[in-house]
Amino acid sequence: MSMQWMRALLVAALGWCAGAACAQDVAPTAASGYAQFQKQKAQFYATELEGFDKALAAAPDDVSTAVARCEFIANFTDDEESDWIESAPDDLARCGEWLHKRWPSAPEVQLFELEEQWDKDAVVALKLGDAIDHWPAPLRKRALAHMARVWSNDKKRGGELAVQAAELGAVEHVAKAIDHLVARKRFDEAGKLLDSAPPATDAWVAGAIVRAAMALPDQQAAWRVARRYEGSEVTLSPYVVASALLRAGKVQEAHRRLPDTKPRSAEDQQTVFDVALAAGDIDAAAAQVLVTDNKDFRVSIQRFAQLAHAAPSSFSRTNMLAMAFAFLFMIVGMVALAGLTLVPVHYRGLARRIRKVRTIPLYEHVNLLHAWYGLAVVLCVPMIAIAVMTPDAMAMALGGGTAKPSAMFQSMLWGSIAGLLCYLPVAAWIPRTQLIGDRATWRAWWRVPIAWAVLWVVGIVLSLWFHWTGGGGANAHTELVERVIGEGQAAFGGFGAFLVVALLGPVFEELTFRGLLLGGLSRHISFGWANTLQALVFALAHGDPPRFLFYFTMGLLCGGLVKKTRSLGPAIALHVLNNAFAVLVHML
Repeated sequence: MSMQWMRALLVAALGWCAGAACAQDVAPTAASGYAQFQKQKAQFYATELEGFDKALAAAPDDVSTAVARCEFIANFTDDEESDWIESAPDDLARCGEWLHKRWPSAPEVQLFELEEQWDKDAVVALKLGDAIDHWPAPLRKRALAHMARVWSNDKKRGGELAVQAAELGAVEHVAKAIDHLVARKRFDEAGKLLDSAPPATDAWVAGAIVRAAMALPDQQAAWRVARRYEGSEVTLSPYVVASALLRAGKVQEAHRRLPDTKPRSAEDQQTVFDVALAAGDIDAAAAQVLVTDNKDFRVSIQRFAQLAHAAPSSFSRTNMLAMAFAFLFMIVGMVALAGLTLVPVHYRGLARRIRKVRTIPLYEHVNLLHAWYGLAVVLCVPMIAIAVMTPDAMAMALGGGTAKPSAMFQSMLWGSIAGLLCYLPVAAWIPRTQLIGDRATWRAWWRVPIAWAVLWVVGIVLSLWFHWTGGGGANAHTELVERVIGEGQAAFGGFGAFLVVALLGPVFEELTFRGLLLGGLSRHISFGWANTLQALVFALAHGDPPRFLFYFTMGLLCGGLVKKTRSLGPAIALHVLNNAFAVLVHML
Protein backbone atom coordinates (compact mmCIF):
# COMPACT_ATOMS: atom_id res chain seq x y z
CA MET A 1 0.00 0.00 0.00
CA SER A 2 1.41 3.40 -1.00
CA MET A 3 2.09 6.14 1.44
CA GLN A 4 -0.70 8.23 -0.11
CA TRP A 5 -3.27 5.56 0.72
CA MET A 6 -1.82 5.20 4.19
CA ARG A 7 -2.25 8.94 4.84
CA ALA A 8 -5.84 8.85 3.52
CA LEU A 9 -6.70 5.91 5.74
CA LEU A 10 -5.16 7.63 8.78
CA VAL A 11 -7.12 10.87 8.15
CA ALA A 12 -10.35 8.87 7.80
CA ALA A 13 -9.65 7.02 11.04
CA LEU A 14 -8.92 10.23 12.91
CA GLY A 15 -12.07 11.82 11.49
CA TRP A 16 -14.13 8.85 12.60
CA CYS A 17 -12.63 8.97 16.09
CA ALA A 18 -13.24 12.70 16.38
CA GLY A 19 -16.84 12.26 15.22
CA ALA A 20 -17.41 9.44 17.67
CA ALA A 21 -15.98 11.50 20.49
CA CYS A 22 -18.21 14.45 19.61
CA ALA A 23 -21.24 12.19 19.48
CA GLN A 24 -20.72 11.08 23.06
CA ASP A 25 -22.92 12.80 25.69
CA VAL A 26 -21.00 15.35 27.75
CA ALA A 27 -22.63 16.07 31.13
CA PRO A 28 -23.46 19.80 31.39
CA THR A 29 -22.42 21.80 34.43
CA ALA A 30 -24.60 24.24 36.35
CA ALA A 31 -22.64 27.18 34.95
CA SER A 32 -22.84 25.99 31.35
CA GLY A 33 -26.54 25.23 31.67
CA TYR A 34 -27.31 28.68 33.10
CA ALA A 35 -25.16 30.35 30.42
CA GLN A 36 -27.06 28.48 27.70
CA PHE A 37 -30.36 29.54 29.29
CA GLN A 38 -29.29 33.19 29.42
CA LYS A 39 -28.15 33.05 25.80
CA GLN A 40 -31.45 31.59 24.62
CA LYS A 41 -33.42 34.07 26.78
CA ALA A 42 -31.50 37.02 25.34
CA GLN A 43 -32.07 35.68 21.81
CA PHE A 44 -35.81 35.32 22.52
CA TYR A 45 -35.95 38.87 23.94
CA ALA A 46 -34.21 40.30 20.86
CA THR A 47 -36.41 38.29 18.48
CA GLU A 48 -39.61 39.45 20.14
CA LEU A 49 -38.50 43.08 20.09
CA GLU A 50 -37.81 42.68 16.39
CA GLY A 51 -41.35 41.43 15.93
CA PHE A 52 -42.78 44.42 17.77
CA ASP A 53 -40.64 46.79 15.72
CA LYS A 54 -41.82 45.24 12.44
CA ALA A 55 -45.45 45.49 13.56
CA LEU A 56 -44.98 49.16 14.48
CA ALA A 57 -43.27 49.84 11.15
CA ALA A 58 -46.32 48.44 9.41
CA ALA A 59 -48.78 50.34 11.63
CA PRO A 60 -46.97 53.35 13.17
CA ASP A 61 -50.19 54.76 14.69
CA ASP A 62 -51.06 51.56 16.58
CA VAL A 63 -50.81 52.76 20.20
CA SER A 64 -51.84 49.35 21.56
CA THR A 65 -48.86 47.63 19.94
CA ALA A 66 -46.53 50.38 21.12
CA VAL A 67 -47.73 50.00 24.69
CA ALA A 68 -47.53 46.22 24.42
CA ARG A 69 -43.88 46.57 23.37
CA CYS A 70 -43.09 48.57 26.53
CA GLU A 71 -45.08 46.14 28.70
CA PHE A 72 -43.08 43.26 27.22
CA ILE A 73 -39.79 44.99 28.08
CA ALA A 74 -41.02 45.71 31.63
CA ASN A 75 -41.16 41.96 32.28
CA PHE A 76 -37.35 41.81 32.15
CA THR A 77 -36.36 44.81 34.29
CA ASP A 78 -36.39 43.29 37.78
CA ASP A 79 -32.85 42.22 38.68
CA GLU A 80 -34.21 40.01 41.49
CA GLU A 81 -36.11 37.83 39.03
CA SER A 82 -34.68 35.16 36.73
CA ASP A 83 -36.25 36.90 33.73
CA TRP A 84 -33.93 39.91 34.05
CA ILE A 85 -32.19 41.16 30.89
CA GLU A 86 -29.29 43.57 31.35
CA SER A 87 -30.38 45.99 28.64
CA ALA A 88 -34.09 45.95 29.59
CA PRO A 89 -34.10 48.87 32.10
CA ASP A 90 -32.55 51.23 29.54
CA ASP A 91 -34.82 49.86 26.81
CA LEU A 92 -37.84 50.50 29.03
CA ALA A 93 -36.78 54.06 29.83
CA ARG A 94 -36.40 54.84 26.11
CA CYS A 95 -39.69 53.12 25.31
CA GLY A 96 -41.55 55.05 28.00
CA GLU A 97 -40.13 58.40 26.87
CA TRP A 98 -41.09 57.65 23.28
CA LEU A 99 -44.63 56.70 24.28
CA HIS A 100 -45.07 59.88 26.30
CA LYS A 101 -43.86 62.08 23.44
CA ARG A 102 -45.87 60.24 20.77
CA TRP A 103 -49.22 59.75 22.60
CA PRO A 104 -49.14 61.83 25.84
CA SER A 105 -52.92 61.83 26.39
CA ALA A 106 -53.79 58.33 25.15
CA PRO A 107 -55.49 56.33 27.96
CA GLU A 108 -53.40 53.24 27.17
CA VAL A 109 -50.18 55.24 27.57
CA GLN A 110 -51.37 56.95 30.75
CA LEU A 111 -52.35 53.56 32.19
CA PHE A 112 -48.91 52.16 31.36
CA GLU A 113 -47.24 55.11 33.12
CA LEU A 114 -49.54 54.62 36.11
CA GLU A 115 -48.81 50.90 36.44
CA GLU A 116 -45.08 51.61 36.43
CA GLN A 117 -45.41 53.71 39.61
CA TRP A 118 -45.59 52.16 43.10
CA ASP A 119 -45.15 55.30 45.18
CA LYS A 120 -48.20 57.35 46.24
CA ASP A 121 -46.54 60.68 45.51
CA ALA A 122 -45.45 59.48 42.07
CA VAL A 123 -48.99 58.36 41.26
CA VAL A 124 -50.42 61.70 42.42
CA ALA A 125 -47.79 63.53 40.35
CA LEU A 126 -49.24 61.96 37.17
CA LYS A 127 -52.32 64.18 37.72
CA LEU A 128 -54.69 61.75 36.09
CA GLY A 129 -57.53 62.85 38.36
CA ASP A 130 -60.93 62.64 36.74
CA ALA A 131 -59.41 61.51 33.45
CA ILE A 132 -59.62 57.89 34.63
CA ASP A 133 -63.42 58.21 34.87
CA HIS A 134 -63.60 58.71 31.09
CA TRP A 135 -61.44 55.73 30.16
CA PRO A 136 -62.94 52.51 28.78
CA ALA A 137 -64.10 50.16 31.54
CA PRO A 138 -61.26 47.59 31.13
CA LEU A 139 -58.61 50.30 31.43
CA ARG A 140 -60.42 51.95 34.33
CA LYS A 141 -60.56 48.61 36.14
CA ARG A 142 -56.82 48.10 35.75
CA ALA A 143 -56.09 51.65 36.90
CA LEU A 144 -58.24 51.41 40.02
CA ALA A 145 -56.87 47.95 40.83
CA HIS A 146 -53.30 49.23 40.65
CA MET A 147 -54.10 52.30 42.75
CA ALA A 148 -55.78 50.07 45.34
CA ARG A 149 -52.53 48.12 45.61
CA VAL A 150 -50.48 51.32 45.94
CA TRP A 151 -52.76 52.56 48.75
CA SER A 152 -53.14 49.12 50.34
CA ASN A 153 -51.80 50.35 53.70
CA ASP A 154 -54.34 53.18 53.82
CA LYS A 155 -57.54 51.56 55.07
CA LYS A 156 -59.85 54.37 54.00
CA ARG A 157 -58.35 55.38 50.63
CA GLY A 158 -57.21 51.87 49.72
CA GLY A 159 -60.58 50.42 50.71
CA GLU A 160 -62.58 52.84 48.56
CA LEU A 161 -60.31 52.18 45.58
CA ALA A 162 -60.73 48.44 46.12
CA VAL A 163 -64.53 48.86 46.11
CA GLN A 164 -64.41 50.80 42.82
CA ALA A 165 -62.08 48.23 41.23
CA ALA A 166 -64.18 45.29 42.46
CA GLU A 167 -67.36 46.86 41.09
CA LEU A 168 -65.68 46.87 37.67
CA GLY A 169 -64.82 43.17 37.96
CA ALA A 170 -61.38 43.17 39.61
CA VAL A 171 -62.04 39.96 41.55
CA GLU A 172 -58.67 40.08 43.33
CA HIS A 173 -59.91 43.16 45.23
CA VAL A 174 -63.35 41.83 46.21
CA ALA A 175 -62.25 40.57 49.64
CA LYS A 176 -60.68 43.88 50.62
CA ALA A 177 -63.68 45.77 49.25
CA ILE A 178 -66.05 43.71 51.39
CA ASP A 179 -63.86 44.25 54.46
CA HIS A 180 -63.99 48.00 53.82
CA LEU A 181 -67.78 48.07 53.36
CA VAL A 182 -68.43 45.88 56.41
CA ALA A 183 -66.20 48.07 58.60
CA ARG A 184 -68.40 51.01 57.63
CA LYS A 185 -71.62 49.00 58.07
CA ARG A 186 -72.52 49.30 54.39
CA PHE A 187 -73.83 45.75 54.44
CA ASP A 188 -76.24 46.08 51.50
CA GLU A 189 -73.46 47.30 49.22
CA ALA A 190 -71.20 44.48 50.38
CA GLY A 191 -73.91 41.88 49.71
CA LYS A 192 -74.58 43.20 46.21
CA LEU A 193 -70.88 43.29 45.40
CA LEU A 194 -70.46 39.73 46.66
CA ASP A 195 -73.32 38.47 44.49
CA SER A 196 -72.22 40.30 41.35
CA ALA A 197 -68.50 39.52 41.56
CA PRO A 198 -67.23 37.08 38.92
CA PRO A 199 -65.83 33.74 40.17
CA ALA A 200 -62.17 33.82 41.10
CA THR A 201 -59.75 31.72 39.08
CA ASP A 202 -57.29 31.42 41.96
CA ALA A 203 -58.00 29.35 45.09
CA TRP A 204 -56.31 31.83 47.41
CA VAL A 205 -58.40 34.75 46.09
CA ALA A 206 -61.58 32.68 46.32
CA GLY A 207 -60.78 31.69 49.90
CA ALA A 208 -60.15 35.32 50.85
CA ILE A 209 -63.57 36.28 49.46
CA VAL A 210 -65.28 33.51 51.44
CA ARG A 211 -63.58 34.59 54.68
CA ALA A 212 -64.50 38.23 54.04
CA ALA A 213 -68.13 37.23 53.51
CA MET A 214 -68.22 35.72 57.00
CA ALA A 215 -68.31 39.23 58.48
CA LEU A 216 -71.65 39.99 56.83
CA PRO A 217 -74.81 39.84 58.98
CA ASP A 218 -76.17 37.29 56.50
CA GLN A 219 -74.87 34.06 58.01
CA GLN A 220 -75.42 32.15 54.74
CA ALA A 221 -73.41 34.55 52.56
CA ALA A 222 -70.03 32.84 52.95
CA TRP A 223 -71.50 29.39 52.30
CA ARG A 224 -73.26 30.64 49.16
CA VAL A 225 -69.93 31.85 47.82
CA ALA A 226 -68.15 28.63 48.78
CA ARG A 227 -70.76 26.51 46.97
CA ARG A 228 -69.95 28.27 43.69
CA TYR A 229 -66.59 26.53 43.61
CA GLU A 230 -67.75 23.01 44.44
CA GLY A 231 -67.01 20.83 41.42
CA SER A 232 -65.09 23.61 39.68
CA GLU A 233 -61.41 23.78 38.80
CA VAL A 234 -60.83 26.10 41.78
CA THR A 235 -60.53 23.96 44.90
CA LEU A 236 -61.10 25.80 48.15
CA SER A 237 -59.19 24.90 51.27
CA PRO A 238 -61.24 22.49 53.43
CA TYR A 239 -60.67 24.85 56.35
CA VAL A 240 -62.27 27.70 54.42
CA VAL A 241 -65.24 25.48 53.56
CA ALA A 242 -65.57 24.37 57.18
CA SER A 243 -65.54 27.99 58.36
CA ALA A 244 -68.28 28.90 55.89
CA LEU A 245 -70.39 25.93 57.01
CA LEU A 246 -69.92 26.85 60.67
CA ARG A 247 -70.97 30.43 59.95
CA ALA A 248 -74.08 29.06 58.20
CA GLY A 249 -74.96 26.99 61.28
CA LYS A 250 -74.10 23.62 59.71
CA VAL A 251 -71.89 22.53 62.60
CA GLN A 252 -71.76 18.78 62.03
CA GLU A 253 -71.17 19.18 58.30
CA ALA A 254 -68.34 21.63 59.07
CA HIS A 255 -66.84 19.12 61.53
CA ARG A 256 -67.06 16.37 58.90
CA ARG A 257 -65.27 18.52 56.31
CA LEU A 258 -62.23 19.10 58.52
CA PRO A 259 -59.21 17.18 57.19
CA ASP A 260 -57.30 14.72 59.33
CA THR A 261 -54.02 16.52 58.74
CA LYS A 262 -52.63 18.92 61.34
CA PRO A 263 -53.39 22.57 60.49
CA ARG A 264 -50.31 24.67 59.87
CA SER A 265 -51.43 28.27 59.58
CA ALA A 266 -52.84 30.22 62.53
CA GLU A 267 -56.04 30.84 60.57
CA ASP A 268 -56.57 27.12 59.97
CA GLN A 269 -55.81 26.32 63.60
CA GLN A 270 -58.48 28.79 64.65
CA THR A 271 -60.96 27.17 62.26
CA VAL A 272 -60.29 23.73 63.74
CA PHE A 273 -60.74 25.09 67.27
CA ASP A 274 -63.99 26.93 66.48
CA VAL A 275 -65.54 23.99 64.64
CA ALA A 276 -64.44 21.43 67.23
CA LEU A 277 -65.71 23.58 70.10
CA ALA A 278 -69.09 24.09 68.41
CA ALA A 279 -69.35 20.36 67.64
CA GLY A 280 -68.43 19.35 71.20
CA ASP A 281 -65.18 17.66 70.14
CA ILE A 282 -63.24 18.62 73.28
CA ASP A 283 -60.12 16.64 72.35
CA ALA A 284 -59.75 18.36 68.97
CA ALA A 285 -60.42 21.78 70.51
CA ALA A 286 -57.96 21.21 73.36
CA ALA A 287 -55.30 20.18 70.86
CA GLN A 288 -55.32 23.75 69.51
CA VAL A 289 -54.53 25.26 72.94
CA LEU A 290 -50.81 25.59 72.27
CA VAL A 291 -48.87 26.30 75.45
CA THR A 292 -45.59 26.74 73.57
CA ASP A 293 -47.00 29.01 70.86
CA ASN A 294 -44.52 31.88 70.86
CA LYS A 295 -46.04 33.58 67.81
CA ASP A 296 -49.29 34.66 69.45
CA PHE A 297 -49.70 33.54 73.03
CA ARG A 298 -52.77 35.80 73.34
CA VAL A 299 -54.76 33.58 70.98
CA SER A 300 -53.87 30.49 72.99
CA ILE A 301 -54.98 32.28 76.17
CA GLN A 302 -58.31 33.07 74.50
CA ARG A 303 -58.80 29.46 73.37
CA PHE A 304 -57.99 28.29 76.88
CA ALA A 305 -60.58 30.66 78.36
CA GLN A 306 -63.22 29.70 75.78
CA LEU A 307 -62.72 25.98 76.30
CA ALA A 308 -62.61 26.27 80.09
CA HIS A 309 -65.83 28.30 79.97
CA ALA A 310 -67.61 25.81 77.66
CA ALA A 311 -66.25 22.56 79.10
CA PRO A 312 -64.74 22.73 82.62
CA SER A 313 -63.90 19.02 82.31
CA SER A 314 -61.20 19.99 79.79
CA PHE A 315 -58.95 20.93 82.76
CA SER A 316 -58.07 17.25 83.01
CA ARG A 317 -55.84 17.66 79.97
CA THR A 318 -52.18 18.47 80.52
CA ASN A 319 -51.98 21.46 78.18
CA MET A 320 -55.08 23.04 79.76
CA LEU A 321 -53.54 22.75 83.24
CA ALA A 322 -50.30 24.18 81.94
CA MET A 323 -52.17 27.10 80.37
CA ALA A 324 -54.05 27.71 83.63
CA PHE A 325 -50.72 28.03 85.46
CA ALA A 326 -49.43 30.30 82.67
CA PHE A 327 -52.48 32.55 83.04
CA LEU A 328 -52.08 32.63 86.82
CA PHE A 329 -48.37 33.43 86.42
CA MET A 330 -49.28 36.29 84.05
CA ILE A 331 -51.70 37.76 86.62
CA VAL A 332 -49.19 37.43 89.47
CA GLY A 333 -46.50 38.96 87.25
CA MET A 334 -48.67 42.00 86.49
CA VAL A 335 -49.41 42.50 90.19
CA ALA A 336 -45.69 42.28 90.99
CA LEU A 337 -44.84 44.67 88.16
CA ALA A 338 -47.32 47.22 89.49
CA GLY A 339 -45.61 47.07 92.87
CA LEU A 340 -42.08 47.28 91.46
CA THR A 341 -42.87 50.48 89.57
CA LEU A 342 -43.66 52.17 92.89
CA VAL A 343 -40.46 51.13 94.69
CA PRO A 344 -38.40 54.14 93.46
CA VAL A 345 -41.17 56.46 94.66
CA HIS A 346 -41.02 54.88 98.12
CA TYR A 347 -37.25 55.50 98.39
CA ARG A 348 -37.61 59.01 97.01
CA GLY A 349 -40.18 59.72 99.71
CA LEU A 350 -37.88 58.26 102.35
CA ALA A 351 -35.06 60.57 101.22
CA ARG A 352 -37.39 63.58 101.39
CA ARG A 353 -38.44 62.69 104.95
CA ILE A 354 -34.80 62.34 106.02
CA ARG A 355 -34.16 65.84 104.66
CA LYS A 356 -37.40 66.93 106.39
CA VAL A 357 -38.96 68.10 103.15
CA ARG A 358 -42.66 68.49 103.73
CA THR A 359 -45.08 66.67 101.37
CA ILE A 360 -48.79 67.43 101.39
CA PRO A 361 -50.81 64.37 100.28
CA LEU A 362 -54.05 64.79 98.34
CA TYR A 363 -55.95 62.32 100.52
CA GLU A 364 -55.36 61.74 104.20
CA HIS A 365 -55.62 57.94 104.18
CA VAL A 366 -54.26 57.01 100.72
CA ASN A 367 -50.67 55.75 100.50
CA LEU A 368 -48.46 53.72 98.14
CA LEU A 369 -50.13 50.44 99.12
CA HIS A 370 -53.41 51.83 97.86
CA ALA A 371 -51.69 53.01 94.69
CA TRP A 372 -50.35 49.48 94.22
CA TYR A 373 -53.84 48.12 94.79
CA GLY A 374 -55.26 50.48 92.17
CA LEU A 375 -52.67 49.52 89.55
CA ALA A 376 -53.19 45.81 90.29
CA VAL A 377 -56.95 46.19 89.90
CA VAL A 378 -56.79 48.07 86.60
CA LEU A 379 -54.26 45.60 85.18
CA CYS A 380 -55.74 42.32 86.37
CA VAL A 381 -59.40 42.51 87.38
CA PRO A 382 -60.83 43.41 83.94
CA MET A 383 -58.71 40.63 82.42
CA ILE A 384 -60.04 38.08 84.90
CA ALA A 385 -63.60 39.31 84.34
CA ILE A 386 -63.18 38.92 80.57
CA ALA A 387 -61.78 35.40 80.98
CA VAL A 388 -64.77 34.39 83.08
CA MET A 389 -67.62 36.33 81.45
CA THR A 390 -66.62 36.96 77.80
CA PRO A 391 -63.67 34.72 76.87
CA ASP A 392 -64.31 35.37 73.15
CA ALA A 393 -62.78 38.83 73.62
CA MET A 394 -59.62 37.79 75.49
CA ALA A 395 -57.14 38.03 72.60
CA MET A 396 -58.40 41.40 71.38
CA ALA A 397 -58.43 42.77 74.93
CA LEU A 398 -54.75 41.82 75.13
CA GLY A 399 -54.05 43.76 71.94
CA GLY A 400 -54.31 41.11 69.23
CA GLY A 401 -56.57 38.60 67.52
CA THR A 402 -60.25 39.03 66.80
CA ALA A 403 -63.46 38.89 68.78
CA LYS A 404 -67.01 37.84 67.97
CA PRO A 405 -69.74 40.48 67.58
CA SER A 406 -70.81 42.11 70.89
CA ALA A 407 -67.92 40.43 72.74
CA MET A 408 -65.87 43.61 73.14
CA PHE A 409 -68.78 45.64 74.49
CA GLN A 410 -69.62 42.94 77.01
CA SER A 411 -65.99 42.55 78.02
CA MET A 412 -65.57 46.26 78.74
CA LEU A 413 -68.93 46.34 80.54
CA TRP A 414 -68.11 43.42 82.84
CA GLY A 415 -64.50 44.52 83.27
CA SER A 416 -65.56 48.01 84.37
CA ILE A 417 -68.21 46.65 86.73
CA ALA A 418 -65.76 44.18 88.29
CA GLY A 419 -63.16 46.91 88.72
CA LEU A 420 -65.65 49.29 90.33
CA LEU A 421 -66.77 46.56 92.73
CA CYS A 422 -63.16 46.16 93.81
CA TYR A 423 -63.11 49.89 94.53
CA LEU A 424 -65.96 49.82 97.03
CA PRO A 425 -63.41 50.19 99.87
CA VAL A 426 -62.31 53.47 98.25
CA ALA A 427 -65.24 55.13 99.99
CA ALA A 428 -63.44 54.45 103.25
CA TRP A 429 -60.03 55.62 101.96
CA ILE A 430 -61.25 58.80 100.26
CA PRO A 431 -63.92 60.90 102.02
CA ARG A 432 -67.21 61.45 100.20
CA THR A 433 -66.56 65.16 99.78
CA GLN A 434 -63.30 64.38 97.98
CA LEU A 435 -65.04 61.82 95.78
CA ILE A 436 -67.99 63.89 94.55
CA GLY A 437 -67.14 67.34 95.92
CA ASP A 438 -68.90 69.90 98.09
CA ARG A 439 -70.15 73.45 97.60
CA ALA A 440 -66.65 74.82 97.22
CA THR A 441 -66.00 72.21 94.55
CA TRP A 442 -69.14 73.16 92.66
CA ARG A 443 -68.14 76.80 92.68
CA ALA A 444 -64.83 75.83 91.01
CA TRP A 445 -66.40 73.77 88.20
CA TRP A 446 -65.74 76.59 85.74
CA ARG A 447 -62.28 75.05 85.49
CA VAL A 448 -63.73 71.99 83.69
CA PRO A 449 -64.71 73.73 80.40
CA ILE A 450 -61.36 75.55 80.39
CA ALA A 451 -59.52 72.24 80.73
CA TRP A 452 -61.70 70.79 77.95
CA ALA A 453 -60.82 73.74 75.71
CA VAL A 454 -57.12 73.00 76.27
CA LEU A 455 -57.76 69.38 75.29
CA TRP A 456 -59.50 70.60 72.14
CA VAL A 457 -56.46 72.68 71.20
CA VAL A 458 -54.16 69.69 71.68
CA GLY A 459 -56.51 67.51 69.66
CA ILE A 460 -56.67 70.01 66.80
CA VAL A 461 -52.88 70.41 66.72
CA LEU A 462 -52.46 66.63 66.60
CA SER A 463 -55.07 66.33 63.83
CA LEU A 464 -53.23 68.92 61.74
CA TRP A 465 -49.95 67.14 62.35
CA PHE A 466 -51.46 63.81 61.30
CA HIS A 467 -52.87 65.46 58.18
CA TRP A 468 -49.47 66.83 57.20
CA THR A 469 -47.50 63.69 58.00
CA GLY A 470 -50.05 61.04 57.10
CA GLY A 471 -49.84 59.55 60.61
CA GLY A 472 -52.40 58.92 63.32
CA GLY A 473 -54.02 55.97 61.61
CA ALA A 474 -56.07 53.23 63.20
CA ASN A 475 -54.39 50.93 65.73
CA ALA A 476 -55.41 48.30 68.26
CA HIS A 477 -56.73 50.87 70.74
CA THR A 478 -58.78 52.90 68.26
CA GLU A 479 -60.25 49.73 66.75
CA LEU A 480 -61.16 48.46 70.21
CA VAL A 481 -62.94 51.71 71.12
CA GLU A 482 -64.78 51.79 67.80
CA ARG A 483 -65.92 48.20 68.29
CA VAL A 484 -67.12 48.86 71.83
CA ILE A 485 -69.10 51.92 70.71
CA GLY A 486 -70.52 50.15 67.66
CA GLU A 487 -71.48 47.00 69.57
CA GLY A 488 -72.98 49.01 72.41
CA GLN A 489 -75.03 51.04 69.97
CA ALA A 490 -76.20 47.89 68.17
CA ALA A 491 -77.16 46.10 71.38
CA PHE A 492 -78.65 48.90 73.50
CA GLY A 493 -78.72 51.94 71.24
CA GLY A 494 -76.86 55.09 72.18
CA PHE A 495 -77.45 54.39 75.86
CA GLY A 496 -75.23 51.31 75.82
CA ALA A 497 -72.28 53.11 74.21
CA PHE A 498 -72.59 56.08 76.58
CA LEU A 499 -72.94 53.83 79.62
CA VAL A 500 -69.65 51.99 79.09
CA VAL A 501 -67.41 54.45 77.23
CA ALA A 502 -68.66 57.75 78.64
CA LEU A 503 -69.61 56.79 82.21
CA LEU A 504 -68.31 53.52 83.66
CA GLY A 505 -64.93 53.75 81.93
CA PRO A 506 -64.12 57.32 83.04
CA VAL A 507 -65.24 56.71 86.64
CA PHE A 508 -63.12 53.54 86.84
CA GLU A 509 -60.06 55.22 85.35
CA GLU A 510 -60.33 58.37 87.46
CA LEU A 511 -60.59 56.33 90.67
CA THR A 512 -57.47 54.45 89.57
CA PHE A 513 -55.20 57.19 88.22
CA ARG A 514 -56.33 60.42 89.89
CA GLY A 515 -57.64 58.70 93.01
CA LEU A 516 -55.41 55.90 94.27
CA LEU A 517 -52.32 56.34 92.08
CA LEU A 518 -52.02 60.14 92.30
CA GLY A 519 -53.04 60.06 95.96
CA GLY A 520 -50.39 57.48 96.82
CA LEU A 521 -47.65 59.21 94.82
CA SER A 522 -48.40 62.64 96.31
CA ARG A 523 -47.72 61.32 99.81
CA HIS A 524 -44.09 60.57 98.92
CA ILE A 525 -43.05 63.05 96.22
CA SER A 526 -43.99 66.56 95.13
CA PHE A 527 -47.34 67.03 93.43
CA GLY A 528 -45.66 68.10 90.17
CA TRP A 529 -43.74 64.83 89.90
CA ALA A 530 -46.69 62.80 91.15
CA ASN A 531 -49.02 64.35 88.58
CA THR A 532 -46.50 63.85 85.76
CA LEU A 533 -45.93 60.19 86.65
CA GLN A 534 -49.63 59.33 86.90
CA ALA A 535 -50.31 61.13 83.60
CA LEU A 536 -47.47 59.16 82.00
CA VAL A 537 -48.88 55.84 83.25
CA PHE A 538 -52.37 56.91 82.14
CA ALA A 539 -51.15 57.69 78.61
CA LEU A 540 -49.14 54.48 78.33
CA ALA A 541 -52.09 52.41 79.57
CA HIS A 542 -54.15 53.46 76.56
CA GLY A 543 -51.66 51.90 74.15
CA ASP A 544 -52.14 54.56 71.46
CA PRO A 545 -48.68 56.00 70.60
CA PRO A 546 -49.88 58.52 67.95
CA ARG A 547 -52.21 60.13 70.50
CA PHE A 548 -49.89 59.79 73.50
CA LEU A 549 -49.63 63.58 73.87
CA PHE A 550 -53.43 63.90 74.03
CA TYR A 551 -53.80 61.30 76.81
CA PHE A 552 -50.80 62.69 78.68
CA THR A 553 -52.29 66.19 78.58
CA MET A 554 -55.63 64.84 79.72
CA GLY A 555 -53.94 63.10 82.66
CA LEU A 556 -52.17 66.31 83.66
CA LEU A 557 -55.37 68.36 83.40
CA CYS A 558 -57.41 65.86 85.42
CA GLY A 559 -54.70 65.77 88.09
CA GLY A 560 -54.61 69.56 88.16
CA LEU A 561 -58.39 69.70 88.65
CA VAL A 562 -58.11 67.32 91.62
CA LYS A 563 -55.39 69.51 93.13
CA LYS A 564 -57.32 72.76 92.65
CA THR A 565 -60.74 71.50 93.76
CA ARG A 566 -59.62 68.86 96.30
CA SER A 567 -62.10 66.49 94.67
CA LEU A 568 -62.29 63.79 92.00
CA GLY A 569 -65.62 65.13 90.76
CA PRO A 570 -64.31 67.72 88.25
CA ALA A 571 -61.74 65.26 86.88
CA ILE A 572 -64.49 62.69 86.35
CA ALA A 573 -66.64 65.38 84.70
CA LEU A 574 -63.85 66.30 82.24
CA HIS A 575 -63.24 62.62 81.42
CA VAL A 576 -66.97 61.96 80.94
CA LEU A 577 -67.34 65.08 78.77
CA ASN A 578 -64.42 64.07 76.54
CA ASN A 579 -65.57 60.47 76.11
CA ALA A 580 -69.21 61.43 75.59
CA PHE A 581 -68.21 63.77 72.78
CA ALA A 582 -66.12 61.00 71.18
CA VAL A 583 -69.08 58.59 71.37
CA LEU A 584 -71.40 61.19 69.86
CA VAL A 585 -69.02 61.89 66.96
CA HIS A 586 -68.65 58.15 66.26
CA MET A 587 -72.42 57.62 66.32
CA LEU A 588 -73.06 60.54 63.98
